[in-house]
Amino acid sequence: MKKLIVLYFLIFIGLNGCALYEAYNMAKFDNIEYALINKVHSLTEIALSQCENKNRLNITRKHIYNKTMEFENYTQYIPNNQEAFKLATNITKLSKQTNDFYDKNNKVSTVYCKAKFNQILNSSIKIQQVIGKKPR
Repeated sequence: MKKLIVLYFLIFIGLNGCALYEAYNMAKFDNIEYALINKVHSLTEIALSQCENKNRLNITRKHIYNKTMEFENYTQYIPNNQEAFKLATNITKLSKQTNDFYDKNNKVSTVYCKAKFNQILNSSIKIQQVIGKKPR
């Protein structure tokens, strides 16, 4: 029975030790990283309000794509930051697809606009939550 208790204790310490090791090696909270994804979040909310105004939307959507690229490039070479880089790459792809679709099509429906920018918005919120939880 004592061996079983010792075994459980060692497993518990080992699992906690792994979690501590992961947290220690994870990239720390980065104000710039958070500010960039916050900018994407804010611009996407603006884009959603501009779905009826194509001229304004064209400027905002290009700005969103530029900010997602900046976010991706910023996260790329930070040590132990693979998770944030993967998230940044995904939102950049989504933003690029949306931007390219608008560049190729003169008439884009409001439904498409709201669906795509809601998708980007939801992604940016989730990324913001992940980055916000990084250890300081």
